[in-house]
Amino acid sequence: MKQDIREAAENAELGIVFGPRQTLVAKGFLGGVHEVSVYAVRAWPEFGAVQQQLVPNPSTSGEFFNLGFAQQRSGDIDAAIAAYRRAIMLDSEQYDAWNNLGVALLGTDRLADALNAFDAVVASGHADGTIWFNRGKTYQALGRYRDAIGEFERAAALEPKHAEAWNELAATYRRFGEYPQAADALLSALRHSPDFPASWYNLACTYALDGQHEAALLCLERAVERHPPYLRNAESDPELAAIQETEGFRRIAGPAGRCSVQETGVPDGGSLPNT
Repeated sequence: MKQDIREAAENAELGIVFGPRQTLVAKGFLGGVHEVSVYAVRAWPEFGAVQQQLVPNPSTSGEFFNLGFAQQRSGDIDAAIAAYRRAIMLDSEQYDAWNNLGVALLGTDRLADALNAFDAVVASGHADGTIWFNRGKTYQALGRYRDAIGEFERAAALEPKHAEAWNELAATYRRFGEYPQAADALLSALRHSPDFPASWYNLACTYALDGQHEAALLCLERAVERHPPYLRNAESDPELAAIQETEGFRRIAGPAGRCSVQETGVPDGGSLPNT
């Protein structure tokens, strides 16, 4: 099963990207620094910096934006939506507010309104990878998976290091049984972010579903080496059922197998299938 990006980010204590001009970054996997776009708000440690900017009676677009951010982070989504709308009323070019408004609406299943918020940024010409990614997530929620593919492709083209865009693109291809295209997307993710564990795990799932069991085991080993909790998922993941009873899987699950992979980066054609 495709790993939930929010869970992966939380496990690694990553930051959150909220729009074109506000990027919060934290150290994550293997001590590296990754910019990670997600579509839902959780309790991020960087919130303190925004909290210090709150004022008792907001009157400017920026002040309402900060208030909305604080409310969104605390789980008061309806209040956050109201604050972002006030920010936009005061400054229609507050594109971060449009994005966060869309995220809040998406998280509460107001999908048409969420798409309208993201569309406002697209119409302005200021859409970055985050906006296209969030549009893709909205299309997924609407069941418009072919439309989602195009949005994730745009996000990845604009921001090649946007690992989630590549992973969501791959997940959508897998939904249609288009495993070579899914593998291509994940290999692209790994070319730009070779130590992003979810990409290795999802590539393992893709190869397992495509009947390429040795490649699946290799990728699973690399995923577990970078993020050991994935082993627990792998033991019951139906997408990995084809390899769960193999000797290779038992080796990965054993104490020696968890840390046996030393190489990094994308393997050459002799290690993984050419797609």
